[in-house]
Amino acid sequence: MRRNRGDIVASLFLIFIGIGIIVQAFRLRIGTPTQPQPGSFPLVAGVAMVALSVILLLRALRGSSAGGQAFGNPKHPAIIVAVMLVYTLFFERLGYIIVTLMVSAVALRLLGTRWWIVAAFSLFLSVGTYVLFDKILIVLLPDGVLAGLF
Repeated sequence: MRRNRGDIVASLFLIFIGIGIIVQAFRLRIGTPTQPQPGSFPLVAGVAMVALSVILLLRALRGSSAGGQAFGNPKHPAIIVAVMLVYTLFFERLGYIIVTLMVSAVALRLLGTRWWIVAAFSLFLSVGTYVLFDKILIVLLPDGVLAGLF
């Protein structure tokens, strides 16, 4: 029985991140199950992350984790992080639709999706979620350079 060092390190790191998410969630209002507040979803996500990471840690310590092979291009996660940074920097200025279209296009292209599918899905995703949240659910999203068109 051989312990998978990579799974041990990854699970400890994710437990640490999950605990940080839980702590930050409590700094927001949690609310109740019938009246959730802004901290509700981060709390649930943090608890789920910690729980799944503990399972991975226990399996790695017992030597029963799969220890899967690396897949994909290792540069892709770094590209996604950079794109998300750009997303946060230009969200207000360019607006929800444009930055969401760009982020989804980059993510889909990194997955090897054909260009016409990238274009169609990114447009549908950005405009569709904008209409759903901003117009139907009245969650105000920035219009940016498209102000007045929607």
